[in-house]
Amino acid sequence: MTLPITPNETQELKDNPKYNVVYKGHMTRSVIYETELPDGEGLRLSIDGPGDNFICMESNNRMTVRTGPRNPLLGSGSGFLNVRAGGGGHLFFEESLKIEVNQGADSKADAMELAANGNVVVTSTGNSVVVTANKISLNATETLSLVGGDILLQAGKNGDGPLKINAGSIESKVETYWEQKMMKLERWVKEINTNTRDPRGTVAFASTGHFSLEIKGDLNERIGGIKTATYGGKILFPLLTNRLMTYKCTTSRGGMKIDSAGKYLVDAKLNIEQKATTTAKYESTGKTTIEGKGGVDVKAAGAINVKATAGNIDIEATAGTAKLKAATSVFIEGANIFLN
Repeated sequence: MTLPITPNETQELKDNPKYNVVYKGHMTRSVIYETELPDGEGLRLSIDGPGDNFICMESNNRMTVRTGPRNPLLGSGSGFLNVRAGGGGHLFFEESLKIEVNQGADSKADAMELAANGNVVVTSTGNSVVVTANKISLNATETLSLVGGDILLQAGKNGDGPLKINAGSIESKVETYWEQKMMKLERWVKEINTNTRDPRGTVAFASTGHFSLEIKGDLNERIGGIKTATYGGKILFPLLTNRLMTYKCTTSRGGMKIDSAGKYLVDAKLNIEQKATTTAKYESTGKTTIEGKGGVDVKAAGAINVKATAGNIDIEATAGTAKLKAATSVFIEGANIFLN
């Protein structure tokens, strides 16, 4: 160690701080000195140098450690603060801690990088932990878990931004699922399967607007109970412009079949009209009754055949007359013909 060749210097100023040089390093051009602030505001012990490095310890229990600015001409490690411990360490602060890091001149470098060769645990006994950035990435090679008493995923400042989920499969287990869409919902999926395990469970679709269903393939419905459908009502903005029929079913290919294990009833408050471009057949294993309280009209552009393979054919007018009229001939054939 090189000892100073001049004695320690003491400066006494009337209104300015007082300095007392304790040591001067001629090789490093560093100085250890004491400072007494005016009016008894405090005392300091400072180490200034080498370079622009600085350490200051004050009588108010404050300590400052500062390195010089980064200078590429002095090497890539200039301006660094290096702390390395062979064992563990413990940083304990009685009050709040603020860490501020600047990116520096290198625009491609990270402002802060934390590498841990083991587990990292962050525990907060306060109210909240807040992370704010333009872009935040959480990358987990195995499992990413979010556990909380209440979890909110919000896209956009007011919840009006896009939320994208890209996954091979999504599995969810919930007690109650409630979903509210304020605007429009679109789904493009390969397959959808919905199963309710509880026999008391209910699946309800309620829409104050329109419901449009387009299926390129087949539709299979199996209902264990009963099914009811009610159509009609006034709407302000219709989806279908042709409002002549409230309910309409059209098949562009193939036929239509209705199988009923019990009674089949069609109740029309007005008219019933059925048309077939080829033939029409009504068949029952029991008795068939056609009843019209206002009358029954049977018209055909061709012939009309009434045949009973077993039993009688009765034509009776309980009130009024019965009339047979033909443009050409009328034939009555039978083993016995009775006219009364």
